Parts: sequence; C-alpha cells; structure tokens
Amino acid sequence: MRKGQRLLILPLLMLMLCGGCGRSDAVILGLDLELSGKHALYGTACADGVRLAVEEKNAAGGLLGRPVALAEMDNRSLGSEAALAALRLEGLERASAVIGPSTSGTAKAVAGSGVALPVIVPTATADDLMAAGEAPIFRLCYTDRTQGRVMGSFGRALGLSRAMVITESSSDYARGASDAFIERFGEMGGEIAGQLFYPSGESDFHPLITRMRAERFDCIFLPGYYGEAGLFLRQLRAWGIEVPVLGCDSFDSPAIETIGGRALGAIYFSNHCDPADPAVEAFAGRFQARFGYAPNAYAILGYEAARLSFQAIERAGSDDPAAVRAVLEDPDFYYEGLTGGMRFDGEGNAVKRVWINTIDEGARYALGEGRED
Repeated sequence: MRKGQRLLILPLLMLMLCGGCGRSDAVILGLDLELSGKHALYGTACADGVRLAVEEKNAAGGLLGRPVALAEMDNRSLGSEAALAALRLEGLERASAVIGPSTSGTAKAVAGSGVALPVIVPTATADDLMAAGEAPIFRLCYTDRTQGRVMGSFGRALGLSRAMVITESSSDYARGASDAFIERFGEMGGEIAGQLFYPSGESDFHPLITRMRAERFDCIFLPGYYGEAGLFLRQLRAWGIEVPVLGCDSFDSPAIETIGGRALGAIYFSNHCDPADPAVEAFAGRFQARFGYAPNAYAILGYEAARLSFQAIERAGSDDPAAVRAVLEDPDFYYEGLTGGMRFDGEGNAVKRVWINTIDEGARYALGEGRED
C-alpha cells in the first residue's frame, strides 16, 4: 500500500469509528429525504413530520430510557445520493432504521443499495418498488395501482359513467394510477372518453382543455401533483366545466386551494386519513405551531413513520436493526395511528384503509372508506 493510500484511508477509518461520537447514549433514527432538489417540498414536509414526532418522544422521556437522535441526510432528490445516504446511515451513523426516501425513484435506488437495516418508506407509491432490490422496505402508503382502482370504483359509485383521464406524461405515479383507474372504471361498466397528457411543470392548460371540450364526459381523473392540479382546476372552472374531478393523495395540500382558488368545485381524492378526525386536527395544530404551515400527507406520513419506528423499537426491546426488522416482519405487528390501523403484508406493503377526501369551501373531510374492488 502506498503512503498516499494510507493517508486517505486513515480519516475514513476514523470517521467510521467516530460516526456516533457524542451520541453514544441515543437511539439513532436515520433520515434519507429530499431536502433539496426537484422534490424538496415533499421531502421537507416529511422530515418536519419526523422531527415533530422525535421532539414529542423526547419530551415524553425518550425511547428505551434514552433520547432519540436524528441523523439527517439530504439525498438532493437524486437516486445515487439516496443510495449513498442509506449506506452511510447504516455503516457510519449506526441507525436503527431509516425513514425515506419520499419519492419512488430515490426509494428504488435505496432498495437496490444493499442495506440490511429496515427502510421505512412513507410516501413512495410505485407498484414495482419492492422488486427494485433486496433491501428490507416497509411502505406506509398505498401503491399507485391501489389508488387508481379505488378512485375508479368510487367514480362508478357516484354514478359517473364517462371519464376523461388527464396524465402527466413523465410521471410514473400519474401513469400507474391512470392505468389502474382506466382498468377499474371499465371493469365496472364505465367508459373512457379519452386520455390526454401534459408535461411536468405545465402552467397553461388552455390548449388541453380546448381539446377536451370536443369530447363528451361527466368526470375527470387527474392523478397530478397539487401544483399543476391547482392550475388545471382554476383554468377548467374558468371555462365553465363543472364536472367532478377525481384525484389521488397528491391533491392533499392546502396549496391546491391557494393555487386553484377556494371554488374548486366537486373534487374527490384518495388519502391517508380523515382530516376532520380530532386526533388529526390536534396534530395539525401542533405542526402548524411548530413549523408555520399546515401539514399535508407527506408531513402526516413522516410523523407516522417515526412513531411506527418507535413502536417497533420498543417491542423489540432493542435498537439493533436486525431486531427492529424482525418486529416489522412479524405478521402480528400492528400499528394504530393518525391514518388508522395498519400492518405489513409479506412484501412489506401497508394493509390499511383508504379514505376518500373532499374539500368544500375550505373545509376538508372524509366521505368514508374507499374500496379497490
């Protein structure tokens, strides 16, 4: 070995030995989230939910009689950075579990990274996430397919018979949900009037709406993120098109009303909780007071991911990652939180209820449970 190599390796060894220095008495929970880059809005909201849960846990006495410390990694919305962050959280930070990433592309990179510690994914919905690698992934949200089928069933339950589907062309999330909606809506006797596509970041939907007006339809399915969805709704209603608009959990942000206006018309979307539930309202109040903005689904699921981690560690009686993973893989493990009761199936996907939410003049509430079939 050359002298230069020894000089490079020695600091790395020191880092590995001292990665937990100053936190040796704490239970370490890792964050691998999009705190900057394209998806920073989602990752930051998720991280704030985790931070609030950790603060509350420490105020209540900590975990296993010890404080909880967060080791936060910004994956910059890049798959390569997400994989490296997970490896560092496992090898250097000695985390008991990792929360994140929040988007499917970065989560797939972590799945293929080779980490063995449990990875609790709050909001990545891609149907093929579990096939992307061997890492032990435990997903709190539902898949794209589940949401699309639930909304297809709900549309038919409303008596809607002919749907126009509007899909972001470069989004796996939008395409997966759209395909599942089309499938389920058709299975139940509905017709698809057409499917139109728009690019990511679109702000002018008038040409697309002009094309839509040539068709006959009584509802629209739009599995778009709240930024583009708000703009679409504002422009759609300005044209006088008042048909119901069905969406997915990406509608869940107060920003959709800020962008789209309070008169959104009839909109319905799949979501993770009942916003009018007293426990959810209490959480929203605490979150708003702490961070200065209203929580969305990303914040709620980040909070849930942290609390689920605490429960798994307490049940294991240890912060050893292997022991925590064994608890999460136990078919009898059950978590009850803001999103209701849930467990993990044999693949690590959440088995839980799907809520149908609506917004009426600024008031958010759930219409009831949505069903995939």
